[in-house]
Amino acid sequence: MRTGSLPTTGTPDPFATINTIPTNLVNPQTYVYNFGIQRELPFKFIGDVAYVGSRGTRLFVNEQLNPGIGGFDTLTRQFPNRGSVVARTNGGDSTYNSLQARLDRGFSSGVLLRFAYTYSKAIDDVNSEVFVTTGGSSVGSDPNDRRKDRSVASFDVPHRFVATFIYDLPSLGTSGFVHNVFGGYSIAGTYRQSGKGHYVIDVVREDGLHFQMGLIVRMS
Repeated sequence: MRTGSLPTTGTPDPFATINTIPTNLVNPQTYVYNFGIQRELPFKFIGDVAYVGSRGTRLFVNEQLNPGIGGFDTLTRQFPNRGSVVARTNGGDSTYNSLQARLDRGFSSGVLLRFAYTYSKAIDDVNSEVFVTTGGSSVGSDPNDRRKDRSVASFDVPHRFVATFIYDLPSLGTSGFVHNVFGGYSIAGTYRQSGKGHYVIDVVREDGLHFQMGLIVRMS
């Protein structure tokens, strides 16, 4: 029968991958700014146009502190006696600029209308997700020059249009069985367009009876 003990010490692998978080990691900052003009228009419409922008600084990114250098066949790390060292830092930066327009007609004569359009551009220098879910990479391609990764953000949606309406359906009769069954209905619809069209139609009655149907139309 063999007897013995587990080893009390191990031999560290200098080429093992290291993931670390610096002690000076701080929360990201976001600045939001806007300016708009609103005006009353004929036929009970109200229109407004606004500029809306934001700036994100100190965003979370993963940075390779021991990058590879050289060509494909001669690739070595900057510190060849160490392996990959990935640090979670505040090195990310993003900008968002948009023109937003809206046309509203408040509920009047049984009808409500709303139209909204946004033209925007989102730019960042790295996919700043803790766990990447959009197919991008949270590690910059060149740790010595982050500007090489500055491009349109993975979540950028240049155009977005939304139209909404509510219409009180005329009641059939003012009292009795016919009014109870066919009266008090409203129909509401929403259309969203941002690469693909999405329609939603609701039929609602005053007592809470509710029907809904939707349709998604993909645009080429």
